[in-house]
Amino acid sequence: SLRVEETETRYRNFIAHSTEGIWRFENETPLPIDLPEEEQLEQFLDHSYLAECNFAMAAMYGFERPEELVGMRLSEFVPPSDRHGLDAFLRAYIRSGYRLSDAESLEHDRHGRPRYFLNNLVGVVRDGHLLRSWGTQRDITDRRQLEEEARQARKMETAGRLAGGIAHDFNNLL
Repeated sequence: SLRVEETETRYRNFIAHSTEGIWRFENETPLPIDLPEEEQLEQFLDHSYLAECNFAMAAMYGFERPEELVGMRLSEFVPPSDRHGLDAFLRAYIRSGYRLSDAESLEHDRHGRPRYFLNNLVGVVRDGHLLRSWGTQRDITDRRQLEEEARQARKMETAGRLAGGIAHDFNNLL
C-alpha cells in the first residue's frame, strides 16, 4: 500500500542521513548460540558479512558509499594485528547475550588511521540460533584525543610543580 511505501521511504531516508553509523551483519548460516565461545568467535569472523550500512558508517571507515563496504566479512574490517581487540569485543557480545550498549572499540579506517567508536549492537536470536546483528556506532576519536591531550597536560603540570619544588628545596640547601 501507499502508506507502507511512504513509511519505508521515511525510514530509509532517516537511516541514510543519520550521523550515527547504522549497520546490519548477517551470518551466512544461523549460528548455534550453544557453541563454545571460541567456535562462535571463529564463525563471526569467517561467516558474518556486512549486509547493509548507511553513508555515515562508510565515511567512518574512509569510504564514500555504503556499497563499497557491503559484502565485506567481519574479519576484513580489522587487520590481524588488531584481532585481540575485536576478539575481546566479540567475547563481550557473546557473554552479554548478544546485546551491547556503549561499548568502545578501537579500529582503523581503510587508510590505517586509528578510530575510536562507541557501539550499540543487538543480535536477532531465533530457535537457539543467532541470525543477524544490528547496530549503531558513533565516531568518538576526536573526543578521545582531547581527553588524552588533557591527561598529558596534567602530567606536564604535575612534573613542572615537582621540578619547581625540587629547585626550591635545592635553593634552600645552598
